[in-house]
Order: sequence, then C-alpha cells, then structure tokens
Amino acid sequence: MMNTVFVNGMLWLNREVQLFNGGADRPGGSLQQTKTGYYMRKFMGKFETSATATYQQTFHDFIYLRYAEVLLNYAEALNEFSGPSADVFDMLHQLRQRAGIEPGAGNDYGIPADATKEQLRELIHHERRVEMAFEEQRYFDIRRWKVAEQVMTQPFGGVSLSRTSQGVLSYDYVNVATGVFRSPQMYLYPIPYNEVIKNPQMRQNPNW
Repeated sequence: MMNTVFVNGMLWLNREVQLFNGGADRPGGSLQQTKTGYYMRKFMGKFETSATATYQQTFHDFIYLRYAEVLLNYAEALNEFSGPSADVFDMLHQLRQRAGIEPGAGNDYGIPADATKEQLRELIHHERRVEMAFEEQRYFDIRRWKVAEQVMTQPFGGVSLSRTSQGVLSYDYVNVATGVFRSPQMYLYPIPYNEVIKNPQMRQNPNW
C-alpha cells in the first residue's frame, strides 16, 4: 500500500507527512489537499530524505502493457475458460512474488490452493485493482466485468485522523463522495449526433 499512496507519518521531503486534522497536509484544507486522507505515491520520485529545494519533477513514459498485466490477463482468461488450474495459480504466484510478497508456510502466496473458479475470479479482480492502481485500468475493468452499477454507486471512502496534544491518533472512516452510474446507458459512449444524422441506418446507443 505504501508504494501506492502516502499515509500519515510517511517520510517525504525530509519530514513526516501530516494527514491528521490540523496537520500540514490535512485533508480538505484547500483545493490542493486531499479529501480522502491519502495522497498518491505511485510514479513519484525518491525524495523521502531530500530537502524541499532539491525537489524536482520527474517524468515517466506511459506503459501501455507491462508484464504484471500480462500475468493477470492470462490468469483471468484461463480461469474463465477452464477454471482453476496449475497455470492460473502459477501466474498469480509470479505476480505476488515479483511484488515482494512472501510465499508463506504453504508456499501459496496467500492464495488458497482449493480456491474455486468464482473465488479465483474475485481474487483476480482484486489483484488488478491493487496492482494496476492509477494506471487507467479500473474504469474499463469494472465495465468489462459488468459490475459498474454495483461498484460505481457505492460511497467513496476515506479516513479522517485526529491527534491529541499527547500525539495519540484516532481514525474515523468517512464517505467523501458518492458515485453515479446509470445502467445500461453508461456502459457505452454516445455516438456523436453529427455522425448519427449522416446515416439513416445508424442508431444511437441505448438511452443516449
């Protein structure tokens, strides 16, 4: 998680990130500050112990397809086609191994060896959410799986931290927004009106 988002107390620019109410980086303090109690860490440079004056922008080439996604794609397709198999488990083990997860006593990387097709589907969906965070995959995944009406209509959660004068932290989980998804309309984009009127045989997508 700490490779993906900043949490309270992490080191950045040679100081601790303060996400508690009243802290330097508190949620909702301005338009530039977080409402969820987290900041994105992924893709950022190694400036944990750097002075503010030495901080600089870093640039990354956008990766259209990386090996972790290949493993996930193969595991998902194979599980949907034929259910649990040694190859499905091997793909998931490789994925977790390269992420630094320990194999554990059962050498299964936290994946139950007797997982059913449905359980593996749920696990693969979760792995994609974690592994591909902030990589512009989630939007399309939940539509491809046809679960957007369940996922996008749920409250978006965050955490509110308070700190006492003695430095004791307390955490409250809060809802920061509620998504909107209209099914089946929002599973498809609208066809531009100018294109529709050019062809009398063309029909607009449903509900647009």
